[in-house]
Amino acid sequence: MIELDRVSKRFGPVVALDDLSFTVRPGHVTGFLGPNGAGKTTTMKIIIGLDAPTSGTALVNGRRYDRLIRPLHQVGTLLDATALHGGRSARLHLASIAQSNGIGRHRVAEVIRLTGLEAVADRRVKGYSLGMKQRLGLAAALLGDPPILMFDEPVNGLDTEGIGWIRQFFKTLAAQGRTVLVSSHLMSEMALTADHLIVIGRGKLLADMPTAQLIAANARHDVLVRSPRGIEFAGLLTARGATVTPEPDGAFVVTGLDAAGIGDLAAAHGIAVHALVPRQASLEDAYLDLTGESVDYHGTMPAAAPEPATPQGPAAPQGPAAPQGPATEGTPTR
Repeated sequence: MIELDRVSKRFGPVVALDDLSFTVRPGHVTGFLGPNGAGKTTTMKIIIGLDAPTSGTALVNGRRYDRLIRPLHQVGTLLDATALHGGRSARLHLASIAQSNGIGRHRVAEVIRLTGLEAVADRRVKGYSLGMKQRLGLAAALLGDPPILMFDEPVNGLDTEGIGWIRQFFKTLAAQGRTVLVSSHLMSEMALTADHLIVIGRGKLLADMPTAQLIAANARHDVLVRSPRGIEFAGLLTARGATVTPEPDGAFVVTGLDAAGIGDLAAAHGIAVHALVPRQASLEDAYLDLTGESVDYHGTMPAAAPEPATPQGPAAPQGPAAPQGPATEGTPTR
């Protein structure tokens, strides 16, 4: 279990974490979300003793990380997959880490197999792709068979097969009763992977709840409707208390009334309905609703290119090109 109790962190005048408290419990894949600069990486570094909080405490299984003996047996982490010695092989890299924590070579071979690196284990790491480095970082995190695992953006560089594999791998680890904390910006992937979410913004806790509950509590739900008597039907829906928003293609979106209620109203008035599509908002929608005021960097869309100028009258007829005479003084020759 990971416990943060009123953790704050300042870097000079900048407040990176502001009285942050949460608990990550075993048996779940917990997603750790927040905009760029929210403080996710700082939080993870404090948990494993790479940084010290200005105030508050961060504990793993009831103890500070720097008080753990052979910490890899308690906590496995992957914070930066590229922090590797390029001249070493994966096997040598893992063996050196294992030796520092009294872990035998048989476990090195086991995590190489678990992460699918057997074919490249004796190749120098500098030739690895980012996805292969992610797998190596995962292998290092698993070396001590720890009950607590933390991963920062672990799917970066993985292909589709690798993302699916790591998603199921995390679920398996959680099902074994481990504490699994995963930071990611990929909302679609978190929706499939995490069953609990912790969301922070500007160093403050914004949400700590099951994924489904977060979507239901913070996201929009609506119904897309198409009907040949759309204007008439929209008036009936508005009179019933629903909100109707027209779409460019002639359809309209209804909020405040579910699909069953819309269908019943259409049937009662003999109105044909060609489409009735309930739309449940995604985790991305819920996340954007929740963190909209916590985003520090807002981009803008590029301006549309101006329309080309239209000639005011017919173009003058073009005669044959005049023959080129000799170059005059001051005119460069080719």
